[in-house]
Amino acid sequence: MHIKLIQIDGDLPNMALMKLAHHYRYEKGAEITFTKSVRVDMFEPKYDAVFASAIFSVSAKKVALLKDYCPEAIIGGTGINEEADEFIENYPDLDYSIYPDFPYSIGMTQIGCSSKCPFCCVPNKEGKNRPKDTIAKIWRGDPYPRQLILIDNDFQNRDGWQSICEEIIEGDFEVAFIQGINIRKLTPEHATYFSRMKFRDRNFNRKKFYCAWDNEKDRKRIERGLDILATAGIQRSDVTPYFLCNYWHKGLTEDVWTRFLFMAERGLRPYCMVYEKWKLPPNDDLKIFQNWINSHNCYVKPTREGFEEYKIYRISSKVIHNNDAEIF
Repeated sequence: MHIKLIQIDGDLPNMALMKLAHHYRYEKGAEITFTKSVRVDMFEPKYDAVFASAIFSVSAKKVALLKDYCPEAIIGGTGINEEADEFIENYPDLDYSIYPDFPYSIGMTQIGCSSKCPFCCVPNKEGKNRPKDTIAKIWRGDPYPRQLILIDNDFQNRDGWQSICEEIIEGDFEVAFIQGINIRKLTPEHATYFSRMKFRDRNFNRKKFYCAWDNEKDRKRIERGLDILATAGIQRSDVTPYFLCNYWHKGLTEDVWTRFLFMAERGLRPYCMVYEKWKLPPNDDLKIFQNWINSHNCYVKPTREGFEEYKIYRISSKVIHNNDAEIF
């Protein structure tokens, strides 16, 4: 038996494909071919099954291309509005061998979410927030580093979050919550645990506390959460809020500027995420604004004037940016 697995998008290991790889390799004795290309080479063998995963809707063109090349491919993932297959959701093991250069451990301690943000697929896809795996289950064990990438969507808002924190603390793990901690619902109790944890960025190079600020109306709750973090000793320069643009209001609007200036003045390091970015024309102001922030050029002069200077530079240097894929 020969199985082909295709990761259509995303730069992190795809857990659904890792589960399929483990199932077919170790339970069915199959040979596994893994690729990130949707194209089919004329010299490729005939596979018994082809599985592919798309996380982002921006990958629609790649999905369509794969269907042309390989009509029999089974394609899943949130990028094509497919709910998780029950087998995939419940299968317990991952095959890391398809990502030989990935040294960390990846997983989820919970699934679902306690919020119902209209732009997010998680509530419909996963339902209410509930526990999933322990740290003992997620960590690969020696000789792999005690470095965890957790893709929890709502870590601290379900029963049992304290025990997971204790596992992380007592096991001396470094942890990157790359989906972000819900700072709007942060409490002093959460902070007493978080202050003892080693939060890191996704490459484990520096301290990093990921969170989100999607709506200007949440300002008071965001401020309160930041104050709680500061009291717990988590420095604002180590806090990176993902901040959503182009959803509530289209374009580089005043609510975008208000949130950015608030964060910049307080020493935060935001990461700009543009909703349906692929629909914007090349060199749209919001695209340039996103690059200004995410490339950290904004911190040279984090003001409206600084942005205008950067925009002139970008346009005068004839750098044309088309619909780049989202990082997250």
